[in-house]
Amino acid sequence: MENCQHGNFSPVETLRTLPDSQAGIERHKCVVCAYQGGLRMGIQSTNLSDVPIFPVQCKHGKAAPEYFLLQLPESQAGTGRHKCAVCAFYDGFKSGLELVNIEAQTALEGITQIDAPNIGENPFAENKRSFKAKKVDYKKEDNERTDLGRLGEELVIAYERKILLQNHLDELASKVINIAIAYGDGAGYDVLSFTPKGKEKFIEVKTTTGLANFPFYMSANELEFSKQNSQNYCLYRVFALQQKERRGTFFQVEGDVSQQFHFDPITYRVSR
Repeated sequence: MENCQHGNFSPVETLRTLPDSQAGIERHKCVVCAYQGGLRMGIQSTNLSDVPIFPVQCKHGKAAPEYFLLQLPESQAGTGRHKCAVCAFYDGFKSGLELVNIEAQTALEGITQIDAPNIGENPFAENKRSFKAKKVDYKKEDNERTDLGRLGEELVIAYERKILLQNHLDELASKVINIAIAYGDGAGYDVLSFTPKGKEKFIEVKTTTGLANFPFYMSANELEFSKQNSQNYCLYRVFALQQKERRGTFFQVEGDVSQQFHFDPITYRVSR
């Protein structure tokens, strides 16, 4: 992701693929702000299935609202320098619609929250390694884990938006997004949400079909992010997920997760 001087952000790859433009109403406008504005507007357009016809069209065949372009701040810095702000808005709007369409398939009552269980004895303390050979279809396992994780994230996003809407915070609800879908992997968390007071929540979602104490995987990057952002970090542990019914249960843990779970190192990065 790339941040602009105005506090907005956009996927770097999206900025790189934007066509050049130094003409018209979008001349020298901040394309990062344009993308973020389009994304938010797309998320708010819950009654749409496609990008509507906006009045201002660029030479690349895309469109944006005139009032939106006029209020965009200027910028000639970063990856988006001299890029088309109309295209940036349009691409952001389409991404927002896609996020809404994903959520539309998810029941708002899909997950139920419980209190976090007390941490028990370390199950890995006397963990004996098994050296018995066996065939594992890693591609199948990865695909299943990805599908499970994506469903868990969809349910959490729907849950977070529901809470904000119940508090009449429609604007904040529209900004709850799946970071991986909108901006790519590697951010260190899955979902950006907000407290009713407007404070950012960086949510990592870990989903399994097993019980609450069933082990799950966490990368070193995700663990480090929880340490460095402990004041805003939440881990949502979704378990007993029923994929066909799209239902499950979750508990929430806030702050540095290294102090609240048992960890078993199973992979090392090695050099010499």
